[in-house]
Amino acid sequence: MRDLALRLEQVQTSYLADQMDEMRKNTRLLLAIADQVGLDTLTMVADDVLSCIATGDQVALAATQMRLMRSGKSSLSEIWDLQGMSL
Repeated sequence: MRDLALRLEQVQTSYLADQMDEMRKNTRLLLAIADQVGLDTLTMVADDVLSCIATGDQVALAATQMRLMRSGKSSLSEIWDLQGMSL
């Protein structure tokens, strides 16, 4: 789960720095981790972010990236609550 949290942070950082190649790389890694642990919603949203990056639609990317952050934080929070950890 720490890898997932790290990737979420890196996606956010690269988005804010307008580093789309780095964002694409980190989003792909995030998608792979989410897929491995069965976080289907997070996997789908990460795929949507990749589509927005590919099309260059900045408005859609902004909205989808924020949805990714919300979904990721919510998923992490629920998992950590189940494990007795705090965010």
